[in-house]
Amino acid sequence: MAELLELDGLGVRYRVMGGWRALLTPKAPRFVDAVLDATLQVRAGETYGLVGESGSGKTTLARAIIGLVPHSAGQVRFRGRAIDGRVDSAMRPVRREIGMMFQDPVASLSPRKTVGSLVVEPLRIHGAKGKNLAEEAQRLIRIVGLDAGFLRMYPHQLSGGQARRVGVARALALGPALVIADEPTAGLDVSVQGEVLNLLASLRQSQNMALLIVTHNLPVVRHVSDRIGIMYLGRLVEQGPTREVFRKPAHPYTAGLIAAVPQPDPDLRRAAPPIEGEIPSLRNRPSGCEFHTRCKFARERCRAEAPAYRALGDARGVSCHFPLA
Repeated sequence: MAELLELDGLGVRYRVMGGWRALLTPKAPRFVDAVLDATLQVRAGETYGLVGESGSGKTTLARAIIGLVPHSAGQVRFRGRAIDGRVDSAMRPVRREIGMMFQDPVASLSPRKTVGSLVVEPLRIHGAKGKNLAEEAQRLIRIVGLDAGFLRMYPHQLSGGQARRVGVARALALGPALVIADEPTAGLDVSVQGEVLNLLASLRQSQNMALLIVTHNLPVVRHVSDRIGIMYLGRLVEQGPTREVFRKPAHPYTAGLIAAVPQPDPDLRRAAPPIEGEIPSLRNRPSGCEFHTRCKFARERCRAEAPAYRALGDARGVSCHFPLA
């Protein structure tokens, strides 16, 4: 499969101190790096799962792809062409081909507009010509499994699952080649989660598009993604085919996340948490391998030297001095 989206050393930095405060405390950090040296590829027609704990930088990376936050380092390429999220004229044609589903489905919908108006809003913004917007609204709402009666409703009248489906319809309005779904199952009942995931899977095939799913829900990505990337403190620490990563994780952090997934068998009790300790502050990153403060396999080298990202074969890669696989 051809590479559709490529990130090469992507970095996102936020200013946390400026003006007089920076002058009065010259040694304090003025920036925090939310994403560091992120390199990944999403192929045409595949589902890529981006996983990590809350605060690991997943959403920031997703927003940087479509230019909602500027990147401070590295490059984003779409269909082989470098794009600059800071230049709106350069991003406009790209945004026609990349749909976005935001984390909070209700908050991402304007409360003053009906579902029908919201669904076709991307068509209005991008000046779609020769299309009957009323017919397009009905087509899109049917694609996501809702009837035309929902077009007259307002966001506050929708359930979480219905609002999520409306978000999917909006993301599909322009016929994108890639849809980025940020926590598509967050806040939904288990049965509704399954409906949303099945919907995305069927749409991926019928619409011939790729999916980038951003989530902390490992069971979700295990069942719907082709490849997976694990983020920790803004870095991609492991990537590879989903089945292989779950079968034999290479990074201790990945192994800990997989071991922490709740099991339905009440007889399976854990003696200790798979990952101990708290996530370090982005303002005070640990030296060496940034995971060494929580890693039970850490050695002296891990505390002093940051590991380079290296290939393991079978399209896998890991940032670890002593990988488990």
